[in-house]
Amino acid sequence: MKESAVDPVSDPGKGATLAFIRLGAGIPPVFFLTTVVCGLLLGDYNHLTRMVSELGAIGTRTRVLFSAGLLVCAILSLLFVVGLRRACRAIGISDIPTLIILAYSVSIAGAGLFPLPLRLHLVLGMPSVLLILSPVMSLLLWRKARGLPHIVAMSLVALGLMSLGFLAFAPGVLSGYPGLKQRFFHVGWSVWFLCLSWSFARAYGHRGEDRARRAPFNSPPPPAPCPRGRASSASAQSRTGSTRRSCSARSTAGGSPPPGRTSSAGRSR
Repeated sequence: MKESAVDPVSDPGKGATLAFIRLGAGIPPVFFLTTVVCGLLLGDYNHLTRMVSELGAIGTRTRVLFSAGLLVCAILSLLFVVGLRRACRAIGISDIPTLIILAYSVSIAGAGLFPLPLRLHLVLGMPSVLLILSPVMSLLLWRKARGLPHIVAMSLVALGLMSLGFLAFAPGVLSGYPGLKQRFFHVGWSVWFLCLSWSFARAYGHRGEDRARRAPFNSPPPPAPCPRGRASSASAQSRTGSTRRSCSARSTAGGSPPPGRTSSAGRSR
């Protein structure tokens, strides 16, 4: 659904919107730092051969830390979507690619609240596969958008990496490295989030600065200059007729005759 554009210069929530957009760049570091720290605490954990969810499985000493990290990612992603959606409205583009990120929010929160091997862990984790549609829809809806540098190239990179993550559904490929296959998907969405955060912060922030430098928002145009002398042709007179009338009105209001003319008293003298 198309919505009216919001001007960033007059938007009182511009600072909050930019902050929400930049929070998206913090999601990948929080996620991977959580997995690395939990893996170190477990001691015998191999990131290439074991699944991410095993770090927070019931009975592990890293369960609370792992769940906390995932919930932080979920909260950050919700704020990220809010900022992206506001920026899409301001720029005047579709917000569908950003709304798809909510599938990640639901999935990561579900994985944190319901640890392995609970059934809800698997059920709520399923929406994450829809996240690949975000770069796909951006290729369809944003390819001609101005102010989003390299969005097409980064969409293709993220799409390729997330596609490799679907090798998890192919047991015969890299069968000894299920953790590696799963992490392809995580690297893919990380690249996508970083790209969105950088691109939209730049586009939304610079758009307001450029418009503020050019002219105040909705400022009236300056009045046309008064003509000097008489026009030499009928067409020129018709083009400048309205301008002469406005200039005469301004001159009369100021108490002086319009340029190029003299009063009757002056001519008699």
